[in-house]
Amino acid sequence: MEKDGIWLPIIDYSKSTGISISTIRRRIKSGKITFRMTDGKYYILSDEQNGGLENEYEAEILRLQKINNKLSQEIYYFRNEIQELKMLVDLYEKKQHIEDDLPPKLHDHMTKNQDQFQACT
Repeated sequence: MEKDGIWLPIIDYSKSTGISISTIRRRIKSGKITFRMTDGKYYILSDEQNGGLENEYEAEILRLQKINNKLSQEIYYFRNEIQELKMLVDLYEKKQHIEDDLPPKLHDHMTKNQDQFQACT
């Protein structure tokens, strides 16, 4: 007898619950999760009574996994931001170093042209 509810592909069920795909596959093999197979693909019943949340301990693990996934994404984002900022600092320091090594007349000429350019924008 087919159960009513929303049936999700493994990857979507994994994303919505925070349970890894390999854990879902293990639960399918052990019979702990309600699934159906259509066209060679597994679909998981998306209700919370579905074999995964046997007690409050598993519910807490699921909640913490979701938090961990969110924090991992934020860490990735901020690492990229830090790399971009380091690159900008390096470029700025190289520009300052080049300007410091210029002869005074050329430095004054560049500064004057830069001021004129900024006035135009």
